[in-house]
Amino acid sequence: MTMYAMALPIKPDKIDEWKRFAADITGSHRADWQDQLRSAGISAERVFHQQTPDGHLAVIVWECEDADGVLARMSEPHNEFAAQRLPSLLADVHGIDLASPPAPSTLVGVVEA
Repeated sequence: MTMYAMALPIKPDKIDEWKRFAADITGSHRADWQDQLRSAGISAERVFHQQTPDGHLAVIVWECEDADGVLARMSEPHNEFAAQRLPSLLADVHGIDLASPPAPSTLVGVVEA
């Protein structure tokens, strides 16, 4: 099992929309989101909200078997909920253009106690 992490900016005027999405994937659309994650090869997702002096970030950590291409797999909607919400979330809330997605994150170290 490997981990994949990323920090995505949240546009200042979109924080409420992002929070609604986060509430949906942990509440009324949890099963739909779990299906989306499984279809992308992700076994667990952790989502954090980080407020910084420069704005808001969504910090997302995925556990998956294969980190290569996981962002591309996750960006493809696998059910109706994801098809309706994921493209606008990525484009409108995070400013991500799927035609040129962000570079993958790079693990720079592991420290275990």
